[in-house]
This record gives sequence, structure tokens and C-alpha cells, in this order.
Amino acid sequence: MGVHLGSPLATRILLHHGQPAPPLTRASRSPTSSCGCATAGHQVEGNNINSDLWLIEHLPGSIFKEPSGDACDHYRLYPQDTSMLADLGFNTYRFSLEWSRIEPEEGFFSNSELEHYRRMLATCREHHLTTLLTYSHFSVPRWFAFKGGWQDPTASDLYARFCEKATKHLGDLVGYASTFNESDIPQLLNWINLPGTQGMSLIESFQTGLARVRQQVNAPEFSDFFLGDGKKIRYGLLAAHHNGNEISPQRHAGRLQPGNVRRPARARGQPSR
Repeated sequence: MGVHLGSPLATRILLHHGQPAPPLTRASRSPTSSCGCATAGHQVEGNNINSDLWLIEHLPGSIFKEPSGDACDHYRLYPQDTSMLADLGFNTYRFSLEWSRIEPEEGFFSNSELEHYRRMLATCREHHLTTLLTYSHFSVPRWFAFKGGWQDPTASDLYARFCEKATKHLGDLVGYASTFNESDIPQLLNWINLPGTQGMSLIESFQTGLARVRQQVNAPEFSDFFLGDGKKIRYGLLAAHHNGNEISPQRHAGRLQPGNVRRPARARGQPSR
């Protein structure tokens, strides 16, 4: 079970008849159950300036209503946020790595950013929160989008390299891992129509702006999770999942399905359960 911070469910947990809800207790749930919160890096960290989404947010006529800006400032406030989750009685926290922070330029990896995520994982462990780490939650580095994103023939190898670097630095602190978050979202958006779009699906509405985005950023191959050739993106994500799965922490404990999680091999120094 996951609770998105800011969702109606999270609001109901935090407020109960106008008063703060009592914290969840161990007695109120099965000892083997997981009850937690989930976030996406770009949506909560703030100032994810090297990502494709940050770039698109600031273009004239953007598909986004407003820029993400500081967001929830979770990048800086994660210690307090993590403590709050534990105080509320949750036992699990799912969050994502921001690839564009860790590899802001192709082939350049930031040890400082890797250490930031290591501190986040360590803080979760200090508060007895099991971590569910998502390696990619929609956003990608700008340079990756400029190369063609997930439809580029080299995408899966580039993603595997990122997974390998991140796993070597973080893997011993990871509870669960997932290569992608909801990799089927672009397909599901094909079924959603918005008023005033002349019957176009939501993803088709996005695609109508792709040529404009490519012209605005002077990148004829620009593509990302939502913008581009849907079939090529789907195949690229599947290939990247398989390559990333060979490297990520769950390798020796069975294969993941894209967007799902499985228990990885036991971390060093972690007691068996």
C-alpha cells in the first residue's frame, strides 16, 4: 500500500474530523504488511534544473500549468519529512532517484548527489522505514532527451550504466527496488480525452506540441517519457528495464516487472526477517 503525500488519502490520514489523526500503530496492521508513502523526485524535491521536465516547464506555451520551482523542498527537508512519516506510524517510504542530478551531463556522475541519496536511505533506516527505491520516475536528463530519449538505440545501455553507478553507491541500503514507475502510463493516457481537444487523447494532445518543443530547444530528436513515438518509447523502456534489472539490487532475488517491485538480496549487515 502506498500513500502519495498531498493525496486525498494522505489528507484523511493527517486530518480526522478536523483534528490530527492518531498515528498508525503496529497493532493496527499485520506485522508483515507494508504501509507507507510514495513520492516522485521531480514533483517534491524542487529545482531539478537539469531534467527534461524542468526545461519543458519553462518553455512558452508549455503543457504544464506552472513550473515546479521549489516544489515541496524535499531535497532539503527530507530529514524532517522522513521523521514525520515514522511519527505517523508508517513503515515504508518509496522515493525515486533523479537521474539528471546524478548524471547531469552524459558520462559525468556527481558523487555529491549520490551521497545525497545515500543520506536519504540512511535516514530512512534510522527511522526503521523500509525503502522502495525507484530508479526512474518519468523525468530524464536533458542530454538524454536531446539524444532521443527512450527511443534512441543507445538508451538501454545508457540507462544500465546509470543503474550500475547508482547501485554500486547505494545498493547496500536499498530495501526494495524498481526500474521504472508506471511505465504503462503513456499507453493509459491514450484512453483519456480532455474537453476542448476535438476528441484527441491526452497523449495525442502532448504529441501535437512535440514539433514546437523541438523547435524551441533546437533539438530535432528531442523525446522523453511522454513525448515521441509511443511504440519506440515502449520498446526502449522494455529494453532499458531488462538491462537495468541485470544490475540493480534485486538481481539475485528474481526479476522485476516494469513498474513493480520485488525484494532484493539482503543488504549487508541487515538481519533476516
